[in-house]
Amino acid sequence: EEHYMNKTSDKNEAMEAMIRCRQACTHPMLLVAALAKLNKKRKRSELVFEIPKSASKFNYLVNDIENIQNTTKEKCLVFCTWTEEMKILQKE
Repeated sequence: EEHYMNKTSDKNEAMEAMIRCRQACTHPMLLVAALAKLNKKRKRSELVFEIPKSASKFNYLVNDIENIQNTTKEKCLVFCTWTEEMKILQKE
C-alpha cells in the first residue's frame, strides 16, 4: 500500500508541475499567484525571485484586440484557462 501511495504522490506532483509550467507559459504572474497561494496553504514563507510583470503573448493579444476594435468596431471573445488570467488581461 505504501508503494501505491508513493506512485500516486509522484503522479500528483508531476501533474502539479505541468500545470505550473502551463501557467508560466501563459503569463509569469499566474505562476507567482499560484505559488503565493501554495505557500500560504503550506504555511511557508514567500519565495523571492524576479519574474517579469508582462508577457509577450498578452501584449500581442491586447494589441490585436485593440486593432480589431478600432478598425471594425467588432467585439472579441477571449477564452481563458484560469480566472487569474482574466484578471490580468482586464488590467492590461
